[in-house]
Amino acid sequence: FPKVEIGLLIDLKRIDEAKSGLESALKKEPNNKILHFYLGYANASLNNVAEAKKNYEDALKIDPQYFEASLYLAKLMITEAGAIKKEMANLGITAADKKKKFDLDKVLVEKLKLALPYWESAEKIKPDDQEVLDTLYGIYTDLDMQEQLKRIEKRYKELGMDN
Repeated sequence: FPKVEIGLLIDLKRIDEAKSGLESALKKEPNNKILHFYLGYANASLNNVAEAKKNYEDALKIDPQYFEASLYLAKLMITEAGAIKKEMANLGITAADKKKKFDLDKVLVEKLKLALPYWESAEKIKPDDQEVLDTLYGIYTDLDMQEQLKRIEKRYKELGMDN
C-alpha cells in the first residue's frame, strides 16, 4: 500500500480506505512514525479521538522530536476547549446565560489545563512556530498566566512577529 496512495485517499476523503491501508502497512513497518502519524490523522478525521491520540503518541514514542505528531496531538487536545469557547461566545446576557457561561468557564479552564502541556511540548520541538506561539498565547491569556504571556511576547519580538 504505497504511502502516496494513503495521502491521496485522505485528500479524497476516502478515510476508511486510508485507515485500512495504514493499519496493514503498520503491521509490516511498526516503527514507521509517519504511518502512525497518518493513522492518527485518519482517526481524527473519523472523530476517533482516543485512537488518534494513541496514534500520535505512538509516533512520538518512535521520534520524540517529530513536530507534526506533537502539533496534531496538541490540536486534538484543544478541540474541546475551542467548542466550549464558541458556545460561551454564543450565549446572551440573561441570568441563565450568565450562569451557564460561568459553569462553562470552569470546564474551559480544565480543558485548557489539559491541553497546555501538549502545546508546550510542541513549542520545545519548534520554538519558532507561529501557530504554536499563537495558541500558547491564547491559552496563557485565558488562564491568566502573566509570566508566560510575557515570555511569549518576548519571543514574538525576538522573531519579529506581531501578535
